[in-house]
Amino acid sequence: MSGTPCAGCGAMLATGWFICHECTLDLEFQLRRVFDVYGTVLATLQRRDVGTKAVGSNGGKASSVEPVNISVLDHVMTLQAVLTGWGAQIPTVRPTSREPHTIAAWMLRPETMALIRRQTWAYDLALELSDALHPLALASDHSQERVDLGPCPSGCGGHLKAVADARWGQCTECRERFDTAEQKQWMISEAWHVTAPLPQIVRALHSLQVFVAPKDAENWASRRKLIACIADNGAKTYQLKQVYTVHQAMTSKRAATKERAAARAALKKETA
Repeated sequence: MSGTPCAGCGAMLATGWFICHECTLDLEFQLRRVFDVYGTVLATLQRRDVGTKAVGSNGGKASSVEPVNISVLDHVMTLQAVLTGWGAQIPTVRPTSREPHTIAAWMLRPETMALIRRQTWAYDLALELSDALHPLALASDHSQERVDLGPCPSGCGGHLKAVADARWGQCTECRERFDTAEQKQWMISEAWHVTAPLPQIVRALHSLQVFVAPKDAENWASRRKLIACIADNGAKTYQLKQVYTVHQAMTSKRAATKERAAARAALKKETA
């Protein structure tokens, strides 16, 4: 089979593409993390850089809070170097700012992402971003939301936990890593028989970090993409797994449409 393998998972792609749709989502997730992590670190540094007046003869100031950790600044510079370094390899006009959030926003543009996906180093960017963001997240005052995805299948007694929207999670006891998407799908497949009113199904999926807009769910039901079960009292209930399946199909359809539009835009720019 002709083509090139995805640098992330090895899936075969059309010639000239080096990162698949799923691995692109991983890269986009890391780029979006930049806004939250970098912004929180800056706020943390500002709070730690403010002291209170000292009681002393020189009338100076003494810090009443933890002083700025110089290593945090080193981590910020590392993040900056990762983004500016790889950004310089993208064959298009780049922003003049070296601020991480500005470069991340530029890379997330569909036309820029289409160019990144054609670079052999595309998945290296995702990996290096993850490594650069981890120490910054630990150094900030922000506690990231964590989700519990059930007991560990190894029987160690621990629970599978992950940062919200992260691709990977870890058991609290044996520290085994797991794919959060696969675990969510397994939990949903185990609940295939569960039926409930649509708002309750939407809330249940939300607890698994599967964000179905209530209005979308109502539209799917009215268009008969969802088949209702009629309860004894005449109320309509729906299967959790069915709502999840339709949501995944619609999400993939939107992503494919967006990908085709980005590819057309990139091709038009190349031939212009």
